[in-house]
Amino acid sequence: VVPSSSWNGDGLHQAAFQAQGFLEWEFPPDPNSTHHLIFNSVSGFLQRWPNTFRRNGHSIVPATIPTATILYHGRSDNRVPDVPEWFAFDFEHSYLLGIRSYYVISVQTKQALRLFAAKMKDGPMDSQDIVAWGKLQPDKYISERERIKALCDWGKPFGLDGFIRMEFDFEVMICDVADGLDVVTFLDLIPRNVTGPINHPLVDPPPGWRGSLPGYTRTRFEAHVVGSWHDLAPGETRVQLDYTGLITFYDPTLSSLVEARQGRADYIIAWKEFQQWTLRVSMQSCNLC
Repeated sequence: VVPSSSWNGDGLHQAAFQAQGFLEWEFPPDPNSTHHLIFNSVSGFLQRWPNTFRRNGHSIVPATIPTATILYHGRSDNRVPDVPEWFAFDFEHSYLLGIRSYYVISVQTKQALRLFAAKMKDGPMDSQDIVAWGKLQPDKYISERERIKALCDWGKPFGLDGFIRMEFDFEVMICDVADGLDVVTFLDLIPRNVTGPINHPLVDPPPGWRGSLPGYTRTRFEAHVVGSWHDLAPGETRVQLDYTGLITFYDPTLSSLVEARQGRADYIIAWKEFQQWTLRVSMQSCNLC
């Protein structure tokens, strides 16, 4: 578009634009271009809905949780964890994790935690597998203890304190609880009536309790409602991202992914296709990441 100068009767300058090369707009964009996919990945970080609608898991970025940030951890015993553990940003999320006994620990970060920033198949777990084991491990989809240990072992030489990922809400995988967190409160809460999907026996209510205990459906619904607070921008604001360290499998230098994406209007790489791609990517390409 090239402006041509003109003057009106009042001597005011106006710019009249003449379109040149307008025929180029009739051609569609390069089907192998990844610019828009990288943009969408970056714009959707720490927002639940973009990562639910297109759950690719193709991008990873360094992140920091500031000092004095409050996190929550639910468990069925009254001890502070001394192994890598999961912490929620929202209380309702952590309350789901107890069974017959309910304890929720509120912790505060001692210093800014350095992290690498969902839990579903066919995409989001793939990048975790590649970071942890260097290849896809579909058989380890529910091997959570093994996964967090492998990720923490990988991140230790880089000074990483943990990893952030998304379920129906965002959570943090903390590698060394004692080193990075201080306990603020340790609450013994009323149990949930979890008879239903999990088929645990009914729990007796506390002495003097009136009415029914909160059930599985109710407490899970409340956790999903809290997760919806982070559906769209600004997303989860208790995390600060460092976009200069972005790693993305949409990098044009990883040309072997082009074949797997071709013909897929939704840009979601199926599990087997992504697995075949990881077998073809050379170590040199991985080093570029």
